[in-house]
Amino acid sequence: MPGYASPIHLQPCATTPNIDNLDRLLDVGAALECAEGATWMTNELVARTLETAVTGKEAATTLHHAYSAQVHVARVFQWAKEWGHSQELALSMSPPAILDDCLTWMRRARDHAEKLCRCFPTSEEAVGKAARIAEWAERWPHDYAESKSRAEKSLEKINSAIYTIERQQQIINLGSSGKT
Repeated sequence: MPGYASPIHLQPCATTPNIDNLDRLLDVGAALECAEGATWMTNELVARTLETAVTGKEAATTLHHAYSAQVHVARVFQWAKEWGHSQELALSMSPPAILDDCLTWMRRARDHAEKLCRCFPTSEEAVGKAARIAEWAERWPHDYAESKSRAEKSLEKINSAIYTIERQQQIINLGSSGKT
């Protein structure tokens, strides 16, 4: 990923993640923090504007995507912390299986984060297809911009965590293929 500086320094010969700091290793905490912020700001915007700017269905859809992204990232974060604190759990699954599970749920989070971002179209994108939602931007420009910005930052951090997990998988696979 061009321009991405990994928050972790992995040795090329490493074949297993350090299970003691798996939550930091996978960069899931930063993604969770951003997802929580996006959910909070979206909830604030919807609460202030529901009766005048959007329908109940539009509001429910927007909140669903914000909350779902947050819940999926929180699940991975919790797993990573549990695996890091429990030797029994850490030994019950191989690192590739742990990373596969994390990746599956982070991708689900990304799907919701992408849909959340689409709930905040620019005025050019909104013409004809989301005009009522675009009223948010016109009537509450600061709140709308903040919600949109947090949704985009959440998506960015989720993508970063996915990249980190995929990179860790590659390192494990390279280490495993060298043993055969």
